[in-house]
Amino acid sequence: MRNMRKCQANVLSGLILAASVIATWTLILSWAHASLESLHRSIFEEVTTGIETLKENIVIEDFIYQVGNNYALIAVRNVGMNSVKINKVYVNDTEVTVLSIIVNGVEYSSDITINTGTYAYIKISFSATQVKYVKVKIISEREVRYYAGFKVS
Repeated sequence: MRNMRKCQANVLSGLILAASVIATWTLILSWAHASLESLHRSIFEEVTTGIETLKENIVIEDFIYQVGNNYALIAVRNVGMNSVKINKVYVNDTEVTVLSIIVNGVEYSSDITINTGTYAYIKISFSATQVKYVKVKIISEREVRYYAGFKVS
């Protein structure tokens, strides 16, 4: 009888050990699956955003300023595959206010998007004396940066 109880205790402790090992591995695998799924989703979103960013492209073609005006025009052309929304504009490393965007002779608010193939003027607040060169930096809504330099005549 004593041997029987000893055998039952060994079997019972073996079953408890097996159950705890299985439960531990189940928890580890479910955690790993959730972590890997969120990592996959994050990578997918990053790649998609990167592709959309690569499809965006504007060319800064000209900087137009006449002495005495309190504004300047930056001529841009959207040559990318996506429309572009201007987020910030810097002239000589100083952020300037975008007053409006002019497309096909019509002046729009600064929050419109510049469609693919469109030529536009970005009207900015600008006043300078004795400036011979300007460095223009435009940052789009997708955080793409565009640079150009111009001689002011």
